[in-house]
Amino acid sequence: MSEAETIITKAQWEQNYRPIRNPLDSTRDSFGPAGQEIALLESYEDEYIWSVLWDFYEERPVLAPGFHAPSESDEDVYYVTEIAWQNENISVVFPYE
Repeated sequence: MSEAETIITKAQWEQNYRPIRNPLDSTRDSFGPAGQEIALLESYEDEYIWSVLWDFYEERPVLAPGFHAPSESDEDVYYVTEIAWQNENISVVFPYE
């Protein structure tokens, strides 16, 4: 039996996983789309990387655990956290803008 998906807010994700600052640009906690920043992601274990994906049903971005290469509709944006994710069935929802 597969695990049910867990949905958390971005605020809960920030508190639980603690995103790190981008070492190449300390004003941001995201990585990408610059090639140098994407290459830097290779130095982190997959369990600490989160990808920004587009949720067509909800029409907003979500964070998904792991490195996911972008499709045409996704952003080339990633986050790295201090705490590793343990469950691949997590979605982090951004507030509606």
